[in-house]
Parts: sequence; structure tokens; C-alpha cells
Amino acid sequence: MPTVLGLADALGEVTGGAVRLADLVATDDFVELTGGLAVSSAALARALEGAPVRFEGDDRAPWAGVETAQQHQVHETLTDRARANGWPGVAEAKADLRITTDAELNAVFDATDGAALADKRAARAFKIEIAELMATALRLWGRSLAEERDRLAALEPDANNQRRGQISRELRAQLAAALESK
Repeated sequence: MPTVLGLADALGEVTGGAVRLADLVATDDFVELTGGLAVSSAALARALEGAPVRFEGDDRAPWAGVETAQQHQVHETLTDRARANGWPGVAEAKADLRITTDAELNAVFDATDGAALADKRAARAFKIEIAELMATALRLWGRSLAEERDRLAALEPDANNQRRGQISRELRAQLAAALESK
């Protein structure tokens, strides 16, 4: 509280006007008070102006008590990404791809968004969605098929296109085995 009061005083001095605590929380968004409580700016302003503190109904963020504002934003974005890739939500995408964390799912979607031609061709050859191929590749190697092929080819100074093709076939065989064992 001392910091907020000092800020209000300093702003008043700089602007030459009166600054109320309620002025400091003016926003169109919710204000996160704790990890489990986020309230509307208007509700917080009322409380700071001396009204009884009672946050009800629309005063509370719809996600308050469930996750922080940052978690909500990340989850909302992840939900959008899951839907864009054909799933109704995050839980369904994780289940289908055999993924347990949001970070893993984001990594799969990032890899899917940046899929190289080799990755797309492999997915088509296996008759699976690119996201499933990427999830399997990330589990196997921590990177996409194309990235792993390029990494392995770089270890061989004389690797030409023919050798890169051989490496791709070897990696596809590993992918096929992993996909069959699921």
C-alpha cells in the first residue's frame, strides 16, 4: 500500500492535479488481486473510493479462482490453437496426441506451424495429421523429422542429397514403429 500511495502522490505532483487511488486502476480489463482473485476495474475503484468491499457476479473475472490472468490468456490461446487444428479443446488435443502438458502441446503446434515439406510428406504417407506426426517426432527426437534429418546429415561432412534421402528413410522407419506401437 505504501508504494501505491507514493505513486499516486508522485503522479499528482507531476501532473499538477489530484490523483485518486481509483484512477490508478482504470482499465477495461480485470485487475488480478491475487492468483485466485481478479475483479473488474470498476469494482476495485468502488472499493478504493470507500464502498463496501463485496465482489459478486460480473465484478469477478469468469476465470477467477481457477487460474491467473496470464494462465487464462495462455490457455485461451492454446484452446484457439487446438480448435484451429481440429480439436474441440485442449484436453481432447492432449489425449489424442498423448501429451500431458500445455508446454508440450504448444511445442507440437509450433512444430506443426513450421512444418517442412519432408514433415508434410511423411504425414501424408502415414495418412495422419501433421500434428500427430510432429507429436511423435518430438517424443522421439525432440525435433521435427526435417530438423532431425538435417542434424544427422550435418554430422557427416560428405552427406549429399542421396545420403539425406537415406537418413530420411531411416527416420521414417523409426516414426512408423513409434506410430504402430501407440
